[in-house]
Amino acid sequence: MDKVILFLILIIILFVFGFIGYKLYFVIYLFNTKFKPMINITINFLKFCDLPVNDRKKILKKIYLKNPHLYKLINDYINEHYSTLFLDIQKYYDLIDKYFDFENRKRFLKNLLRISLNYNVFNTDIINKIADIGYAIGIGESYVAEILIEFYFNGFKEIFEEYESRREERDPEYKRKDFKADPYSILGVSRQAAIKGIKTAYKKKVLKFHPDRFIYNTKFEKEAAEEQMKLINIAYQILRIQRGF
Repeated sequence: MDKVILFLILIIILFVFGFIGYKLYFVIYLFNTKFKPMINITINFLKFCDLPVNDRKKILKKIYLKNPHLYKLINDYINEHYSTLFLDIQKYYDLIDKYFDFENRKRFLKNLLRISLNYNVFNTDIINKIADIGYAIGIGESYVAEILIEFYFNGFKEIFEEYESRREERDPEYKRKDFKADPYSILGVSRQAAIKGIKTAYKKKVLKFHPDRFIYNTKFEKEAAEEQMKLINIAYQILRIQRGF
């Protein structure tokens, strides 16, 4: 009887240690194949955006400290590496391409877009960088352009509608415009426009809304021109990605 009890106790001990070992292995595996690649790519992206170092740490923790099982591991890793530049970043792109399904890869790219929008750092270089990351993690050009259009233009819809509301308040006779989430309409060209025509339209829009033309205008008009310039630049970069020029 004593031997049976000892045997059962031994089985229970082995089971408990086996479960703990498996859980530890799973946590480390999950961290190395999912969270570490995302964190490292995000760290490099934040550095590329030239955001202040302390802001980078806050952003990383806000995004990634949501899993209670990995909280300490991720928190310690961020504290140690948030200001690092990873030169071997390609291997982390490959891990995301390998272990993430397509929807999760798109979600990750949208998180980077959200950072650029929330911290107002989007510009030509940022858009191209995000597109390059999309290609590197296995998202095709058409999908990258689709994500950029959906995210940036939805983000600007709120800004545009606020601007139209303010214009309507200032001028009761003003006819409010509808926002079109379409880079062609932003540049004022048709979908059949040639590349040369798109470039020409872009240059005309830039000249029209360039900040230097609004130096002596009201604060409201300056802000409106700045927002319009951002929208024009985003539309142009998206078309460059879509049309390959």
